[in-house]
Amino acid sequence: MAVTDREREKVSAFTRFNGSFVIENAPVGDHGIGVAASGYELLRKRIRIPPPGRPLDGLVLRINRLAVITGRVLDENGRAVAGARVEALQEQFLEGRVRWREQMSHIAIGHDGFRTDDRGVYRIFGLLPGEYVIAVPPKEKPGMDSVLRLATAPGYFPNADSLSGAARVKVEWGEEKQGVDVRLVTAPSTSVHGRVLSTDGRVSCSSCTIEVYRRDGRSVRQVGSRSKTGRGMFSLFGLPPGQYIAVARLYDRRTGSQAFGRQPFTVSEGKVETLEIVAHGGRTIVGRLVLLDPPDSMGDESGAWSSEVQLEADYLDPPENRRTRVMFAKVEGMGREGPFELTAVPGRYRLMMFGPKGAYVKGVEIDGRPVPGSKLTVPRSGISGGVVVTMSFATGTVRELEDGESSVALLGKGGLLPPASTVWLLPTEDDSPSRRWFSGTVRKGGFEITAVPPGEYEAFAFPDAAGYGIEDPRYRKKLARYGRKVEVKSGETAVLDLQAMPTREQFDQEGLR
Repeated sequence: MAVTDREREKVSAFTRFNGSFVIENAPVGDHGIGVAASGYELLRKRIRIPPPGRPLDGLVLRINRLAVITGRVLDENGRAVAGARVEALQEQFLEGRVRWREQMSHIAIGHDGFRTDDRGVYRIFGLLPGEYVIAVPPKEKPGMDSVLRLATAPGYFPNADSLSGAARVKVEWGEEKQGVDVRLVTAPSTSVHGRVLSTDGRVSCSSCTIEVYRRDGRSVRQVGSRSKTGRGMFSLFGLPPGQYIAVARLYDRRTGSQAFGRQPFTVSEGKVETLEIVAHGGRTIVGRLVLLDPPDSMGDESGAWSSEVQLEADYLDPPENRRTRVMFAKVEGMGREGPFELTAVPGRYRLMMFGPKGAYVKGVEIDGRPVPGSKLTVPRSGISGGVVVTMSFATGTVRELEDGESSVALLGKGGLLPPASTVWLLPTEDDSPSRRWFSGTVRKGGFEITAVPPGEYEAFAFPDAAGYGIEDPRYRKKLARYGRKVEVKSGETAVLDLQAMPTREQFDQEGLR
């Protein structure tokens, strides 16, 4: 355990066998104290340390033991499957859409995750309380690069081959959930044959990477990939019946050329499927960056300045979330404008701007039409009109109310916020051209978020170990009373006194859920 100041360790000590401890020469004042123990949550909280001669006695720190899920992976004949990778998936909500992410242990393990031993037994430890889906990815048979051949179908507890049929496994602090067995079945005898075409209709892309994603209810998960195609041809064997998306990607490091294509398809038992993926090359995007009321201190005597524009792939759509390479361009401006040009393959993006310092995206237009939320789609035919990005410098600040300070913006119950929490500002306008979230880390019970674009926001103090997502609809309505509306005005400071939102455990204890 350690006493910290601004995340830096000042003094530390180890506990005795009975859990007691003594920390000597601790700094006076408000500081953080952290406790780390194997198999337990990392505890961080604020304490007030009195002057010398007045020891702080009787301090009790309670830490929770992390949860464990254990079971076996068996084949369809009930025999143990050794070396199978097992994942604990948790549902997350981002911008109103569902994603399933593997939750890694809060205790250091190898990069390869959790695997079964020779008895087929797995043990996923270091889990926070919550609901999980236990999944075993499909096993691939060795084969040629252009052939993806599954040996087993994906497996989910208890006996499902899809997320939609999986059961939720709920664990609490310190609980070890046993008997969570997954039974794998042999991959069905399905086959899909395809080829990758260039836009002129010729077979191409022998160096393309092929990725296969399965649509599973509201979610999409990757089931396999191949690093090369045989003269543009590829085959997929053993995919369970259902809806899929095939993606072809190419990036040539020598020439910088790239291509991208995607094609939905359906797999049916006993039917051979064929499909074609058209891989489209990069499209040129021409635009200009316009600065509104830049400060006099910006740029040199000639009025020159620089910035960067970047297209970030839509991370909410798994087939889109790994582009062939980062697409960005340097903007060299003079006065209030600067041109830019970049190349991007067709797809969905979020337009990001970096600099000049203190500027934020105020609006984006394509051929005179506004683009909501800075999100734009590069069609197969490319963007015909020019892209105009306007940026402004008139930003404001949001900070925590200080002790003894009064303000008409005073809201909430007050008190120190937990140090392991983040203050989020969510624009009330969903199509805000600025970044969707602005955040600040709580330090010494308070926070400050600078360079916030003018507008109306809803502020939340969200604990890091909440056990749920801030956009989870199962909690969103309950969180409404913890949010505080704040209007950010140009050049002004908005003051808030926030109450930290409860953790999932507190929700359950208080009957709020």
